[in-house]
Amino acid sequence: MLPKILFVDDEEKILQGLKRMLRPLSSSYTLLFANGAEEALEKIVTEDISIICTDMKMPEKDGAELLSEVREIAPSTIRLVLSGQAEEHHVLRALPHAHQYLPKPCDANNLREIIENLSSVSGKLPNAKIRQSILRLSAVPSQEDLLKEFISLLNSDKPTVEDLAEIAKMDLGISTKIVHLISSGFLRANTSANSIKEAIKIVGIDVLRRLANDYPIFYFPKSKTSQIVLEKTNELAIMIGISLEEQSRSLSLENPEIHYLKGFSSFIGRAVLCTDYPSPYESYLKQENKETISDFEMKNFGITSVGLSAALSDLWGISKLFDTRNKYHRSLIDLETLIQEREKQVFGNK
Repeated sequence: MLPKILFVDDEEKILQGLKRMLRPLSSSYTLLFANGAEEALEKIVTEDISIICTDMKMPEKDGAELLSEVREIAPSTIRLVLSGQAEEHHVLRALPHAHQYLPKPCDANNLREIIENLSSVSGKLPNAKIRQSILRLSAVPSQEDLLKEFISLLNSDKPTVEDLAEIAKMDLGISTKIVHLISSGFLRANTSANSIKEAIKIVGIDVLRRLANDYPIFYFPKSKTSQIVLEKTNELAIMIGISLEEQSRSLSLENPEIHYLKGFSSFIGRAVLCTDYPSPYESYLKQENKETISDFEMKNFGITSVGLSAALSDLWGISKLFDTRNKYHRSLIDLETLIQEREKQVFGNK
């Protein structure tokens, strides 16, 4: 059975234009079209929709409201906004519910490429339980003390980009959401950044402040086990990021800070898993002669942190940041080997 893609708009001429534009995909996907949110919800209930792509500005129920309901009804559905609605308020409202935000008009080849890339994400997730958990996700959890410090600084009289970046680059949740904002079309910046500092400059302190205070995009885990694993994971991510950045500088590579981000973000998957499934990690931490934590994750979840991080990066458009201008240099140490060495150091593997 072909994956089903649902497009939603309240203007029939837009839907007809999408049908023409996407005709080359009809051999690989079942393309469905809905005139408005209510018709879309009927199809969501009756059809197994892989991806929904909706306009933002619609009568009665807009795109953000629609995707909020889809997230609850069909959490395994990938959620996109395709809209010419550019007002910041509407864009930020969609942020907790949409994986990516695509501007209208959208280049036909670009839209087809995005759909093809996203359709492969579900296949990278090992089972229905993990798939539902990951696709329902709107953010990566943060370390409690770092998140509180970051929000406190945002709400202070004179927060600086430099001070905010110093906190963000130590926390997987904060850094991932900031990079997500500039990589997935929400800000229509059509740019990328080589560092967290650059990303914060692009997003802007005022926007970050509104997001932190008014929208549920930052959070920390409640479980003590999750907090312990997340703190260790942040420590490990920093180690890996620093190692890759130092090596890239020693090789005089362009944009060395992007290698920090690449290494650091390899652990967003573990941050999610330890928050959603604390019990297996509690048992793991109690073991005296531990297997590696990556082996533990593969045995318990069918996927490693690095594999899950790659799927999340594709889902949120973050992988574009690493795969275009900033190729991972072949002279750098193998990332998998580096992670194995540092994991033993941080998690005390046998």
